[in-house]
Amino acid sequence: MLRDLLVEHGEPLESGDNLAPRINVKNAIRYMNRADKPRYITKTLPMIRIKNQNLYSTIHSMDDIERALSLTVLVERGGLSREELWSFTKDSSAIVRKIAVSTLGEPMNERERKLYWVYLMNETEGGVRGWYMHGLLQNAPKEEIHNWINWSTDINWSVRWCVSEYLAQYPEYFPHLEKTQDPDAIHIKALPLRQWYTALFL
Repeated sequence: MLRDLLVEHGEPLESGDNLAPRINVKNAIRYMNRADKPRYITKTLPMIRIKNQNLYSTIHSMDDIERALSLTVLVERGGLSREELWSFTKDSSAIVRKIAVSTLGEPMNERERKLYWVYLMNETEGGVRGWYMHGLLQNAPKEEIHNWINWSTDINWSVRWCVSEYLAQYPEYFPHLEKTQDPDAIHIKALPLRQWYTALFL
């Protein structure tokens, strides 16, 4: 019922090609608080089907959600090359970037691995950083410790989780980083690791 309510009271995207609604929580809450609301909600929007001929036009839509929906479908259908996926890692929408980076997965070669680190450094959204780190975690060599150490205090949980897992791959070389979801404890948990690194390398 809740899903139907959100669809019923969502707002249509600006383009007429995509029937997916933009969720409007305020409208849904206002409706739920009405005393005269019917017990059941009738769907007014048809099932969403994105046609093949629309995908490559909506992928360049000005609307973030439309681009994200189109990219998701193209990814599921295997309709994009790796080079095309890389182009979406520069998108203005964090949602689109997240889809692109998560689909890229791990770096394919050393050149891509270097690009991952560069893009990670310039990424402002925590969830996207987490996907870059997850890709870098795959087959990460112990010689990369200098790249990983600074991310031990990132505000994003998934980024810190990847750092912890990276260190755990080489317990004979590196100390443990205790995972925490408490923002106030991030620097405290990372302090022993940073002290170890400073004493050894700086």
